Amino acid sequence: MVVVPFVLGCDCPVVHGRDPAPLMDSSSPQERFQSLLRNDKRFKPEAYNFVFEALDHTVRTKYGDCDETAAPSSQHVTGPDLLEGIRELALEMFGCLAGTVIDCWGIEKSDHFGDIVFNLVEYGLMGSQDSDSKEDFSGGYDGIPLGDVFFVRPTLDYDPERDEWTASYDSAVYG
Repeated sequence: MVVVPFVLGCDCPVVHGRDPAPLMDSSSPQERFQSLLRNDKRFKPEAYNFVFEALDHTVRTKYGDCDETAAPSSQHVTGPDLLEGIRELALEMFGCLAGTVIDCWGIEKSDHFGDIVFNLVEYGLMGSQDSDSKEDFSGGYDGIPLGDVFFVRPTLDYDPERDEWTASYDSAVYG
């Protein structure tokens, strides 16, 4: 899969396997993205952008910061890797609202993340390796429903010396 700079603003795109799908015209990435959204209305634009961010997060977590000298295949991210990166980033960004946000974007099961990824591949906005498939996302999170995967238990702690509350979140079911 390829991190596309127009979405992330990354100075060093990370290529994983083959190049994005060849296009029939020379339309810009923004035009291809708009075309994708017109042709598949299941998911909000924010869902696609979040998947790009999660891919970047997953690559950086697994391999460190961008290394332009690394061989593309040495930084491959699998479907299950990306699903875990999605879960981590969603909980980091949205906390106890992660499940609600994901649901509002039209994502109801792990397979939908695969649909998003392969829509991006089809429109030349992301690349993949020959070994990658939508099925890599099927039954992800050990078959646990997304509502449970993104459910967190908040922990509130009060510091009387500072007269301050802090909140932290623990995954209630998964992870």
